[in-house]
Amino acid sequence: MAPAFNRSATTCAIIRDSEGYVVGASRRVCQSIPSVFTAEALAILHGIILAADLGFHFIWVESDSLTIVKNLNSNTIDKSEIGAITWDSKVKAGSFEECKFLFVPRQGNRVAHALASVYDSDLFEEFWVEDAPTLVLSMADSDRRCLDPP
Repeated sequence: MAPAFNRSATTCAIIRDSEGYVVGASRRVCQSIPSVFTAEALAILHGIILAADLGFHFIWVESDSLTIVKNLNSNTIDKSEIGAITWDSKVKAGSFEECKFLFVPRQGNRVAHALASVYDSDLFEEFWVEDAPTLVLSMADSDRRCLDPP
């Protein structure tokens, strides 16, 4: 019998254009998540799905989990607890003209973590197109200005 997991996790994806502006975002509450590692893998998969749904052809997927990024960039089969999720991510990534998986330190992933922290809805799934909660837009704008000062 498989172990019962009763933890939930909020996975978030932020999609930005090449200038750093938010063009889409999503937040999902997932049930029965065995680890933070699994939650991060699901967030990546959800981000890829959102990018595909929004019609993007070239994407860079950033994560603060070096282990998962290495796994996604590897040609070997992942036999860990997240193997099925990373397999799905790799398959869906193949539908893009270009999809890169990149590691960013945790401070580079602040906007997605902010979206997870402002959960104030009873909805299990929320999507924004060319919009996001105010805190998220503000943080994304701040990040953008740090990359390209006025």
